[in-house]
Amino acid sequence: MTLSARFSIVCIPVAAIWIWGARFARTLFTVFTFILGVGLIRTLAEGTATLEAWNIAKIVALLVACALLFTPSANRWLTPPQEPRDAEVFE
Repeated sequence: MTLSARFSIVCIPVAAIWIWGARFARTLFTVFTFILGVGLIRTLAEGTATLEAWNIAKIVALLVACALLFTPSANRWLTPPQEPRDAEVFE
């Protein structure tokens, strides 16, 4: 149940990035990924819980997806179109 809720919460910013090109969603997704990465590092450092291979693969995939949000092509996608200003409107 908790895993499903977490997945849904992460999917909201992903949809906002994909559909509306929302820049704030990139920041939100980055924060979620950072928290997940810190949790992974803490779990590995403590050695208290064993992580399964699919769980590590999921975290690595999220880290890669987060890194891809900061590529030049993603920046072009998330940049709002430039509107003409002042005198350019009348030309």
